[in-house]
Amino acid sequence: MNIIIADKQAIFREGIKTFHAEIKNLKFVGEVENKNDLKNHLISFQPDILLIDHQGLADFSILDFDLIQQYSERTKVLVLSQDTNEINIISILKFESIKGYYLKDCSKLDLITAILVIENEGKSFCNKVSEAIFNNRVKKNNPDYLLKKLTL
Repeated sequence: MNIIIADKQAIFREGIKTFHAEIKNLKFVGEVENKNDLKNHLISFQPDILLIDHQGLADFSILDFDLIQQYSERTKVLVLSQDTNEINIISILKFESIKGYYLKDCSKLDLITAILVIENEGKSFCNKVSEAIFNNRVKKNNPDYLLKKLTL
């Protein structure tokens, strides 16, 4: 399984690369810290999984998710971020290539499990992200919430 890490924080990228000892057949084929390098790596390596933090418009953003699919259609994306904003999370999950979303404070075991689930065509989300998804669905199905939206 080939993985690219897209994150502006070098220490975080180095920490993630230590996972190779925990997962058989895991190969980090590249790490990038900006959009231009990401595009080039996606085209060159066509990774199985992309680990990306979308925060920071100068480095990566939600706008890059369309480009990821354009340059590497088969790549599955696991978002690793500190962004807990429910609206942002729901917006990101609408992209077809997004197969997981974890906060950077999750455990190493959680992240390894997520990578393995995603590799096997599944989806994986940390508890806080699952709560955001659930809350969004509850709000959408709540008549009072819909009425408030209509009257605003």
